[in-house]
Amino acid sequence: MKKPTLLFFFLLCSTDVFAEWVVVGFAGVNDDITQYVDQKSIQKQGNKVKIGRMLDYSKVQTFKKYSFLSSVSRHEYDCVKETTRLLDLTLYSGNMKKGDVTYSHKNIKAKAYSMKPETVDEYYFKMACHPQ
Repeated sequence: MKKPTLLFFFLLCSTDVFAEWVVVGFAGVNDDITQYVDQKSIQKQGNKVKIGRMLDYSKVQTFKKYSFLSSVSRHEYDCVKETTRLLDLTLYSGNMKKGDVTYSHKNIKAKAYSMKPETVDEYYFKMACHPQ
């Protein structure tokens, strides 16, 4: 009886058991990228907000030598300085985080940068820092 209880505990502790991915928009030339946010991942601390994002592609993408159809990332937005920085990135071979992990980098020490107008970053910044 201990094994099922232990298995249930590990399933509950896995990173996305509680994820609540919600479509927030479309991007790309033909709206071929679906953008999601994990509403349960949003953490506000002072002037900074951390948020989980997922991009789901209709065609295979390539980053360096890694191919993927979906990417999950965590970003930090500074609502006062109006900057963002990448914290984590994971690429998946299938849509909606299915398939194999083709690339993963946690605790990225990226420098913060200002968002360009009318970009995906600016869109998420507004959602994180100025929710309506």
